Amino acid sequence: MTFKEFFKGQKSRFFWLNIIAMVGVVVLLITVTLYGIDSYTHHGEKITVPSITGMNSSKAAQILDEAGLAYEIVDSTYRKDMAPESVVEQSPTAGNFVKKGHIIYLTINQTKTPTIVLPDIADNASLRDAQAKLEALGIKTGPAELIPGEKDWVYGVKYKGRKISAGDRIPSSATLVLIVGNGDSHASADSASNKTAVAESEEPANE
Repeated sequence: MTFKEFFKGQKSRFFWLNIIAMVGVVVLLITVTLYGIDSYTHHGEKITVPSITGMNSSKAAQILDEAGLAYEIVDSTYRKDMAPESVVEQSPTAGNFVKKGHIIYLTINQTKTPTIVLPDIADNASLRDAQAKLEALGIKTGPAELIPGEKDWVYGVKYKGRKISAGDRIPSSATLVLIVGNGDSHASADSASNKTAVAESEEPANE
C-alpha cells in the first residue's frame, strides 16, 4: 500500500465519521427541542375540569387553583334560585379534559337584584297588552284586582299592596297586581254620580 492510498483511505474514513457525528448532533438537538416544547406546553398532560357550578366564587377559585387551572370572570347575571356571588356557568364544563394552566371562564350571580322601570300601562293599556309589556321585561303578574269599570282595562298597578306609577323602579323578580275593570261600567258611572250627588248635598245653601 502506498502513502497516497493510505491517506486516501483516512480521508474517506474521517469524512464518514464527520457525517455520522453531524447526524448525531442534529438528532440530539431535535430530541431536546421536542422535549422542551412538550414540557412547556404540557403535552400529554390531561386535567379533568372540576364541577364548580353553584359554588361560591371564592371556593371555586380555590378548587381551580389546586387543580392547576386558571379562571376568569367574564360575565354576571341574576338567578333568584342561586346564592349571590355563586358560579352560574363555567366553560369548559365539568368533565372535559384540558391542559395545566387552562383558563376556565365563569359567569357569576349578582349580589343585588336588578331593578326595572315600570312602563306606562296604568290607564293606558288593556290587560292583555299590559301583561305582554311586563312579560317582555321579565316581570310576572299575579291575579288581577277587579274593580267596576271597562272590562279588562288596566286602571292601576300594585306591588306588595302599594300602588306604583310609571317610571318607578321595581325588582326584576317582582310580581305585580294589575287593577282591572270587571266590565261593570254602569256601576262605575253610578258610583261617580252618587259621589257627585253627595258632594252637592253637602254644599251650603245659597241665601
